[in-house]
Amino acid sequence: MRNNKVILRITDFMPTSEYSTISFPEIHRLVETLSEEVDVEVSFKVAFDYGRKSARIEERKHGYVFKDTRESVGLALPFKLERFNDRLSGTLHLPRRSANWFVALHGVDHIGKISDYKSYERLEETVNYWQKWCNQSTYNGLYHGDVIRSALTLKGLFYEPTGLMVAAPTTSLPECVGGERNWDYRYTWIRDTAYVIEALAMIGYKREATKFLYDLMHIIEREGRIRTIYSINEDSNLNEEELDLEGGTGSRGQSG
Repeated sequence: MRNNKVILRITDFMPTSEYSTISFPEIHRLVETLSEEVDVEVSFKVAFDYGRKSARIEERKHGYVFKDTRESVGLALPFKLERFNDRLSGTLHLPRRSANWFVALHGVDHIGKISDYKSYERLEETVNYWQKWCNQSTYNGLYHGDVIRSALTLKGLFYEPTGLMVAAPTTSLPECVGGERNWDYRYTWIRDTAYVIEALAMIGYKREATKFLYDLMHIIEREGRIRTIYSINEDSNLNEEELDLEGGTGSRGQSG
């Protein structure tokens, strides 16, 4: 029998709770060694506007901030990295059975100590949130696990502040490897979303369907008209743009 020994384990998550809409967008990464000591190569780069704008790197006491004229991304970590042009890099030595957290944050200027972000607590909150959400399903038929996994994917497409759904995140998850229909499409098609909320409602997630309907009715009442497509952040600019970028698995991507 083949012995698959786990040497290094990485856990990534975006904190979620019932109050997630008032939190800064964050990505927490836990790097753990189990059976052996490991040297981990760390590299961090931020590219704004689909790589067309270079970021200015500013060092803080507890991390770094990448900036352009309108946006910023922070990195909190418990050790220093070296700067190489537009990226930060370094080597982290992890003894056996040890762990380190990294936190990336959007739209911040101040970086707190890594312990300030309470990553273990946020991870527990996030796991509990999604387990509770999954348990709300009323579906008990065939392929139950696959159905719930699909429902989780659909749920993740909704942008909580407005309640609207991203039509296509397929630049990183290509619709067709090597094909042309790979989109970063942050718009909501009413037709597509109608199919999604119907599917979610059929397996017990009526809250998502109701929230979408009320959020959309609010937008329609405010604008005094119904459109077939909306920006998820209520931006009035709905122009599509094609970019010569490499997406997931080498597939070319497009932007919306």
